[in-house]
Amino acid sequence: MTTRDVEPTRAAEPAGTGSYADAERLRRWSFLQRTPAQRLDWLIEMLEIAYASGALRPRRPEGG
Repeated sequence: MTTRDVEPTRAAEPAGTGSYADAERLRRWSFLQRTPAQRLDWLIEMLEIAYASGALRPRRPEGG
């Protein structure tokens, strides 16, 4: 594969052997492929799941 085979705005997925370091590289690569709007949508979705499952409780102001 040459650099011409890859879209100029997107990096090729990192190759790996299944190690923890490979998983970390893939996680970082995957994160960088997302737009800020996609990242925010993902965060909101995860927070909704956490609140719905009881894993997180809504924050309340002190004294309220």
